[in-house]
Amino acid sequence: MAATGNSPLDGHADSVIRTILVEEFELDLGPEELDADADFVSEYEADSLAIIQVLARIERELGCSLSKEQLGEVVTLRGVTELFARARSGAAGHD
Repeated sequence: MAATGNSPLDGHADSVIRTILVEEFELDLGPEELDADADFVSEYEADSLAIIQVLARIERELGCSLSKEQLGEVVTLRGVTELFARARSGAAGHD
């Protein structure tokens, strides 16, 4: 299922996040095919370690950091992009 709706991030950041998800979750999908609302665990069979690896890689590649309290929001592509958009705008907390 392809994602619908607009990403809160610019095209480059959205592309980076989608590519990381596909690579880290070892999906047989193209980055543009990711469903923005698909649950990482139930739809993509990701475990907590894979999600942490995704977040660490996104933080490195996009230069953002998240507080530990926000990690519960990271269950869908939409949740990740919204969280990182807030982090980039300075609205996210820091540890």
